[in-house]
Amino acid sequence: MAGGFKIDAKGFNNSMDALIKRINDATRKAVGTGAILIQANARQNFEGSHPRGKPHVGGNKPNVQIPGGKLRESISLIPESPVMLGPGKYTISVAPTVIYGRRVELGFHGADSRGRVYDQQGYPYLQPGVDKALPVIPRIFRDAWGAALGI
Repeated sequence: MAGGFKIDAKGFNNSMDALIKRINDATRKAVGTGAILIQANARQNFEGSHPRGKPHVGGNKPNVQIPGGKLRESISLIPESPVMLGPGKYTISVAPTVIYGRRVELGFHGADSRGRVYDQQGYPYLQPGVDKALPVIPRIFRDAWGAALGI
């Protein structure tokens, strides 16, 4: 073909499929890295300690209950790695697994299921962990996608 060109459609399609896979893998990795950052930040938001049944000590952060520190240690990635919702879409949750985790985060005012009345202030740990991670997460994605694109 004089003055013309030839397109290798199969090679182009293979290259695009490989690029899509790299971007997908980078997105999954960035979602997981962001979740791990939130988890680490949330676990750092505890200070002081008190035995079970004793009152909170100092500050506006939650205490580590001794022995154990179950709430802090229960802050988990659920599931352990990101789940694909569709092409380029992943989800993962960062949350405590102990039943009282929400109550510590938000506080509790009123009667519980046993009729006991509480007026507990909240000691946020998870939301501050998210807030601290939010400025960093765009860079995590930019770096992951840049590496996938080779830029």
